[in-house]
Amino acid sequence: MDQNNIQNTPADTGNTETGNVTQPSVPFTQPTKESLDERRRKAALAMGGNKVAEIEKKKEEPKKESWLSSITKSFTSATNSIDLAKRRAEAKMAMEGKSRREKRVEEERIEQLQTKQKKEQAEKERQLVAAKTRAEEERIAHAEAEKQAAAKQATHTRLEFEQIKKAGGNLNAIRTLRTDVDSFIKDQNMSAIKMAVMETERQKNGGANLEAPKPISKSAVAFIVVFLVAGLAIVFSAMWYKNISLTDLLDILKGQDKNAIVAPASPGKTEPNLVFVEEMRSLELGVMSPKEAASAVRTEIKNADLKLGAAEAIVLKQDGNLMPNLTAYLEKINLVLPKVLLRLLDQNLFMYGVYSSIENSGFLLLKTNFMEKAYAEMLSWEENLLAKDMMPFLSTKKGSDEIYKAKFKDELIKNTNARVLQSATGGVYLVYGFLDRDVLLITGTKQAFTEILRRYNTPMPQSK
Repeated sequence: MDQNNIQNTPADTGNTETGNVTQPSVPFTQPTKESLDERRRKAALAMGGNKVAEIEKKKEEPKKESWLSSITKSFTSATNSIDLAKRRAEAKMAMEGKSRREKRVEEERIEQLQTKQKKEQAEKERQLVAAKTRAEEERIAHAEAEKQAAAKQATHTRLEFEQIKKAGGNLNAIRTLRTDVDSFIKDQNMSAIKMAVMETERQKNGGANLEAPKPISKSAVAFIVVFLVAGLAIVFSAMWYKNISLTDLLDILKGQDKNAIVAPASPGKTEPNLVFVEEMRSLELGVMSPKEAASAVRTEIKNADLKLGAAEAIVLKQDGNLMPNLTAYLEKINLVLPKVLLRLLDQNLFMYGVYSSIENSGFLLLKTNFMEKAYAEMLSWEENLLAKDMMPFLSTKKGSDEIYKAKFKDELIKNTNARVLQSATGGVYLVYGFLDRDVLLITGTKQAFTEILRRYNTPMPQSK
């Protein structure tokens, strides 16, 4: 029955009229939506047969599933979701352009890097906190240990004090003037009378404090005595080695020598000499080669039999004839000077010799009228192995690699500007300087430079 065909008629007297027939009134109920759905379902079942009925019956049965099937379905659902997300991501990647893909990859890399840095920073902070905690624990343990040690020491001291007190020891806990006076007398080895005299003097001087003179320690006295004895031993050993008498030593210290003679500055010439010397050594070279002559000269520098503080000039001869000039003299002993410097030097006025000291030293006096140019050539020679060329003829030291590492430096010797070749350890190899605007002096030691400078500035004694 269709709802649209149902006609509702009001019941005034409780009877229903249809045409001319009068029927008794029947209560009417409005059909609900649920009842209509139910009727439709039943109609579908009637039309579908048994198969549809079975399907409906199964739907109505309560679903009973095992826990395993439930877990399986959940896993399958999750897998399907993951696969779906993966397919979506792949589809998105396939649709995005190259630039977009590169940008996304870079963003992912940066995100991973930031995540890694955050983890590392968190780990560092954790380690720092742990280290601080350990340090604090160690500090507390150390403080506790010190506290326990102090308590133990205090207990030990208190027990000792009680033992001394029980033994009847005399403990002067109060410092008095009497104890100070007794201590001062004992420490300074001073009598009470002397102390009273000092107090009287102090009062006479208006209350000024007078301190007792401090005695010189025994160690200081012993050091002074040893130093003096060692110095005298060195001096007398040198005098014995050089065969110098005490009178000769005094004359040398005064700058005088009765046996001093004047050596010619240039053989066969009558020009004035540069400095006075005590000895003059004449070497006959004969047919010696320059190498052999150089060896003979170096031997004379090393083994010169002179008194301590004496100087000797070396004159060279060949077949009884003196060397005619400076160039011939230097060539004979294979002593090479720069050619420009050699042209600036006086060929007739020069002196080569040896000064006797604890360490013998050769010296070379050269005269020039062009100081500025000569000095410039000397500076240039410093950079071109001046030490290698001159040291064998001026010093008794053996050559070593340290010489080539040494540097020339300016130094003032007796108010005279000099250039000193000195190593890092303080060893001196060469000294040169201009005694005035005309004379250049080159030596192997500072002592030789100082002595030849003194002789140059001292009037020479008359020749005998």
